[in-house]
Amino acid sequence: MQAKIWLLCGALLGGSAIGLGAYRAHGLETRLRAEAHSDSEVTAIPNRLTDCETAVRYQMFQAVALLCIGLLAERGSTCCLTGAGICFLLGTILFAGPLYLLSLFDLHLHWAIIPAGGAVMIAGWVMLAVAALKRKPPGSAL
Repeated sequence: MQAKIWLLCGALLGGSAIGLGAYRAHGLETRLRAEAHSDSEVTAIPNRLTDCETAVRYQMFQAVALLCIGLLAERGSTCCLTGAGICFLLGTILFAGPLYLLSLFDLHLHWAIIPAGGAVMIAGWVMLAVAALKRKPPGSAL
């Protein structure tokens, strides 16, 4: 069951990253320019586009990682594998979420949320490495 959850989360993150990336590439700049009412808002557009690209890129990395966790969990789940999945999902929400809010709606959350999300994603990669080191090769005894 856990493998299906990680595969589902990875697929949803990946699909939504594609959709948000497409919107960034084909509609966001036009919308931002139409909504800009001052020179400072026009000047901020490149930064908002870059923030959206960053969010999409990191979301896609974590989507692929969650798919890998799902595939590994099909062979047997471990606490480190589960922890890595939780960190990837939570880290993506904390990192990419505020970047999307900033780039799409100019909504600023507390400055520490984005780096905290990055730290949680790093923790996920560390936990995945630990899970890989602890994993027994297929067919091995014990």
